[in-house]
Amino acid sequence: MRFYEVVLVSALAVAVVLLARPGRRRGPATLIVGAAALAQLLIEGPRWQLWPAWIAALGIAIVDLLTPIRTEPPRPHHWVLTGIGALVIVSLPVLLPVPNPAPPDGPSAIGTRSFELVDDGRDEVYGAAEGPRRIVVQAWYPTDDIGEPMTWEEEIEIRGAAISDYLGFPDWFLDHARYTESPSIVGASPSGTDLPIVVYSHGWRGFRTVAVDQAERLASHGYLVLAPDHTYGAIATRFEDGTVATWDPDALPDAEAVGPEEYQSASEQLVATYAADLDLVLDALADGRLDGLANVGDLDTIGVYGHSTGGGAAVRFCLTDARCDALLGHDAWVEPLPDELRSGELSVPALFQRSDGWRGTPNDEILESIALTAPGTIWQGIVGAEHFDFILIPQFSPAASWIGLKGPIPADRVVPIVSDHLLAFMYEHLRGGAPVTELVPGWEPEDLESFVFGG
Repeated sequence: MRFYEVVLVSALAVAVVLLARPGRRRGPATLIVGAAALAQLLIEGPRWQLWPAWIAALGIAIVDLLTPIRTEPPRPHHWVLTGIGALVIVSLPVLLPVPNPAPPDGPSAIGTRSFELVDDGRDEVYGAAEGPRRIVVQAWYPTDDIGEPMTWEEEIEIRGAAISDYLGFPDWFLDHARYTESPSIVGASPSGTDLPIVVYSHGWRGFRTVAVDQAERLASHGYLVLAPDHTYGAIATRFEDGTVATWDPDALPDAEAVGPEEYQSASEQLVATYAADLDLVLDALADGRLDGLANVGDLDTIGVYGHSTGGGAAVRFCLTDARCDALLGHDAWVEPLPDELRSGELSVPALFQRSDGWRGTPNDEILESIALTAPGTIWQGIVGAEHFDFILIPQFSPAASWIGLKGPIPADRVVPIVSDHLLAFMYEHLRGGAPVTELVPGWEPEDLESFVFGG
C-alpha cells in the first residue's frame, strides 16, 4: 500500500474508536477521515481498490454527524463486524497494490525513446491491416540528463484493458498500474558510444515493456536495450497515427480446432515473424532509422533474449544470424522451429532458464538438443517458478500464485534469480566479464537446478 493509503486506513481505525466512545463530541471523526481521504485522493490519486475505504469514510461521517450520540459502550458483536469490515477495506489494496518494481542498481540514469518502423520487404499477414508490416520498438540506454521519469506503461489504458479482457476481468481491473513509476526519462540524450546491445523479444500476447525492470537494469549498467512490440502477437500496440492493433487470435489458433498441421504451420510463421522483427530492429539501428541512437550501440556486440514465443524467436535468430553473440531464453518455445533449424548448430554461448511447467516437456527435449550443440550452455530449472515468473507478474500481486499467474516461489526470490543471471550472462559474453557461475553463486539448491553442458 502507498503511504497515504496507509494513512487513510489508519484514520478510519481512529475514527471508529472515537465513534465508539460514549458521550463523544461530533466532528472529530469526520475531520480525521475527511482529511485523510482528501489527502489520498489529491496526492496519490484514486484507484478502484480503495472504494471500500472511501465508502467507509462517508459512512463514518454520516454516523458522526447525523446519528444519536452513543451513551453505552458498543457490544462485542459490533467489534466483530468492524473487524470484518476492516479486512474487506484492507484486502483489496494489499492484494492488488500499485506495483513497485525494485529500482535499477546500475550507476547510470536511464533514458528511453520509442520508434515506429516499417518493413517494406514484408507484407502484413495478421489482423485486418494491409500493406507492409510495421512495428513499434522502444530503446533504453544510459543518460546524463536529468528529467521527470515516466510511468511504467504509457499505454496502460489500451494494454490494461486488453489484458483484463483476456483474463476475464473488467476493462478497468488494471487501471491502478498507471501509478507505477519508471526511472526512465523519455527523450533523454544517450551517454556513451559503442555500448553493448541487448534485444528483447516478448511472448505471445506480451508487449515490449512486459519485463521493463530487466531492460532498465541492463541500461543502468551501460547497455543499449531494444524491445519491439511484435504487432498482432502483442496484446495491443498503438501507432503514431493513433490506430491500435490488438493481438490476432488467428496468428496462433487453437490446435484442437484447426488440427496439428495447420497449428504447426501457424506457429512456425509466428516465431519466424517475431525473428524477422528482431532483424528489422537491428537493421534500423544500423541504417540510422532509430533517430538519436546512431553510434550509441556496438553492432558487433549483440545479445538476444526472449520469453516464450519471443524466446523461440531469439533462438531462431541466433541460429540463423551471425550478428548474435549471446543468447538467453526464458521458457523458450522452440517447437515451432522447422526441422532444419532444430538440427542446426548453435554457435554462440547460451543460457536457458525454464519454469517447472516447461521442464521435461517435448519442447524441453527439442531445446536440450539445440543446447547440446553449444558446449558451455547453461541449463537451469527454477524450482517453484511458472511461465509468467519471467516477466513483471510476480511484482503485481502477492495473490498471483493463488490464481495460477505465477508459481509458489516468492517474488523476492524469483525476480533476482532471473534478473541477476541476465545481467551476469550479458556481462560475461558481451563485456568479457567473469563467468556467470562466479558472479551469481549464492542461490540455494532448492531454488535453482543448474548445470553446464560440456562444462
